[in-house]
Amino acid sequence: MRFVDQDITAGICAWRIWLRLAWIDIQQRYRRSRLGTFWLTLSLAVTIGGMSIVFGGLFGQDIKAVMPYIASGMITWMLILGIVTEGCTVFISAKGVIMQINLPLTVHVMRHLMRQAFMFMHHVLIIVLVCIVFSVPPTLNTWLIVPGLILFFINGLWIGLLFGLVCARYRDIPQVINSAMQLIFFVTPIFWKPVFLMRRQYIIHVNPLFHYLEIVREPMLGVAPTMTNWLVVIVFTVAGMTGTLILYKRFHNRISYWL
Repeated sequence: MRFVDQDITAGICAWRIWLRLAWIDIQQRYRRSRLGTFWLTLSLAVTIGGMSIVFGGLFGQDIKAVMPYIASGMITWMLILGIVTEGCTVFISAKGVIMQINLPLTVHVMRHLMRQAFMFMHHVLIIVLVCIVFSVPPTLNTWLIVPGLILFFINGLWIGLLFGLVCARYRDIPQVINSAMQLIFFVTPIFWKPVFLMRRQYIIHVNPLFHYLEIVREPMLGVAPTMTNWLVVIVFTVAGMTGTLILYKRFHNRISYWL
């Protein structure tokens, strides 16, 4: 366990390395593009606009109520999706660096999380604009987005270590998780509201991603998440980190061979 603690601590402390690497990743991905990373933000904004018009009409709701809800939900979902799906390939995509440079493996996970943070900061511009246009004022509850995001990135750490390790060994797992996330997108209230389930609202509460979604989406709209949302996320955070440390201690030294 001592090596695991040292790896995680040293990796987090090497912030200059993973911060710079994450920024280089963003620059290379959109090299020679005039809009750069804002292409993804523009694409997401168009998607949100289209979904708001379609589902607002489908559910008979005013677009002024629908668009802020869908915008906050989609922005939060894109962060969740990036943390999970790219976390699966965090070691595979860093194979060249891992095989040549002796760095704490946690550096590669932090690099991945910082990329997601950069993209999230771009996407937040959408909800800011939507809230201004549709007069959704910030409240004291808006500050709750800070602990929500902190929990997101703590979870992102163990997800990157765990999923990255498992997917380095079993290369079919990333495809399975990608398919699962596509299904979960439709059964999670991102573009539809829980009240539409009427007496079956209990179904969404067994979906842990719903609670993760709420602790960031609700503050964006000036609403406080429920205590149940916080408790579920905290329980999964503690359980996930504990299980990951156990598995990571046992199999971390095999990652380079699996790559």
